Amino acid sequence: MKVNLLLLLGISTIVAAPLHGVTNPVGSGGLIEALSNAPICPRHSHSAVAIGNKMIIWGGICFYDGKGKPTTETKLKYNSRVESSGAIFDIDTQKWTDLPQSEETILTPRSGHSAIAIGSKMFVFGGQGSRQLNDGAVFDLATGQWSPLPESPLKSRQNHSAVAFGSEMIVWGGDGSDSYLPNNPGAIFDLTTNQWTLLPSLGKTVHDPKTLNKYSTDYFAQRKQHSAAVLRKEMFVYGGQGMGLDLGNLDPKSPDLLSFNLVDSEWKRVGDGPKGGPTMAQTMVKYGNKLIVFGGQEKGQLGPAINRAFSYSPETNIWSSLDSTNAPSARSFHTAVVVGDNMVVWGGYNGEATFHSDGYGSGYVSGAGILQSSAGVLNLSVMKWQK
Repeated sequence: MKVNLLLLLGISTIVAAPLHGVTNPVGSGGLIEALSNAPICPRHSHSAVAIGNKMIIWGGICFYDGKGKPTTETKLKYNSRVESSGAIFDIDTQKWTDLPQSEETILTPRSGHSAIAIGSKMFVFGGQGSRQLNDGAVFDLATGQWSPLPESPLKSRQNHSAVAFGSEMIVWGGDGSDSYLPNNPGAIFDLTTNQWTLLPSLGKTVHDPKTLNKYSTDYFAQRKQHSAAVLRKEMFVYGGQGMGLDLGNLDPKSPDLLSFNLVDSEWKRVGDGPKGGPTMAQTMVKYGNKLIVFGGQEKGQLGPAINRAFSYSPETNIWSSLDSTNAPSARSFHTAVVVGDNMVVWGGYNGEATFHSDGYGSGYVSGAGILQSSAGVLNLSVMKWQK
């Protein structure tokens, strides 16, 4: 029986939908400088969405020094903290404002969660706080108010993905207490009915690693820290970590690109990702008829972060490496949103334990690094990074 996967469809690694009707901010002078001056602590494993002319950052992990102040360096002696803070950046005015904070009875601090935007609302789900979570909340930009999501049938998870499709939010994948969640891959939340529908298990089938289209459905289901985007009638899924084939838990052999046909409800392996591309914790956005991948880690969770960007054309099945001149520094666990003709990169972990409080990246729990306060904007119309 075919599964109507306006469901499994748009898995996306915390990637917001493009903003329509927003003027191109490139050339407006202080955009990158303004993006660098966020009023919140530098962080990774946060979320970002775009609503109208605004980008909203929420949650994630920050570091604090011995005096309780956000640190510009990451050292073992410093404390990391899961956040419930956020900020809003107005593209038109190039100003930051604080995001109203939710009461913990509605939404607790978390990282590794997902966030998507539909209309004037941001929907946050899952993640890791004091434990792994399966709840969520809604922030309405029009009213400045938070409200809880209805109780979810999903198991607790983090490092999953979510996408907006029409009036639906689709949550998929991730890792949880029962590891990679093969029997509970995801669910749909319908805004019109205010109800959840659990996606059916993808089950288990025999696979032949030598073919492209006969993989076990577990190969597609068991993954985390992947990225995805919907283009035309297909959902494209890139990389991630899993337990099968070339998604080895600690040593992925290569990044891969999969697609799910939303009409025929069929998975297929499109092929390998780009040479030199990331294997996990990257971002992927849709722009026009192309997919744009940026950052991530090159050789699984033990590999270095990169600052390379690639575009993919489904029509030609060709990957192209983008010019890295003026590109942000290397990072993973960051976010990217499309605003008009621009992709804004913010936050993340740079692989050398360095935090970035800007449009770049942030640190991690080991080693030491230096805070860099600058932002990254890719002009998608010409595929060039702005100075």
